[in-house]
Amino acid sequence: GAAARADLAESERRLPGVAALPLSAAETRAQQAALAEMQRLSAQLSLPWERLFGTLEALANDDIALLSLTPDARKQQLRITAEARDLAAMLAYHRSLEDSDDLRDVALVNHEIVSEVPERPVRFNLTATWMVQHAKP
Repeated sequence: GAAARADLAESERRLPGVAALPLSAAETRAQQAALAEMQRLSAQLSLPWERLFGTLEALANDDIALLSLTPDARKQQLRITAEARDLAAMLAYHRSLEDSDDLRDVALVNHEIVSEVPERPVRFNLTATWMVQHAKP
């Protein structure tokens, strides 16, 4: 506002002959990249992580062990690596994720039977898009 304009005018009076130089193309790009990164981090921080993780943990059971979650906030996508007691448990977990309110486009990326382990569990990767329910004002 007016105070900022007064500060600017004051600094220009103290530094006669020094005009604000226009930013070079590289400086402008660097500034835009820094701004984009800040916006990306801000978007990640505002996503409802606790709710999402709570949903995934609630849907896991004795037949499913979550091994890793890799979120991509920009695409609102999530990669889930898990282990299931058997194929039926893996398919049931896939269905329960599809039925949840928080996830859509749940897709099985790959799966393998871990034959080195006597129980022969199924290790698998899923991707899903999560729905961000923005709080109503």
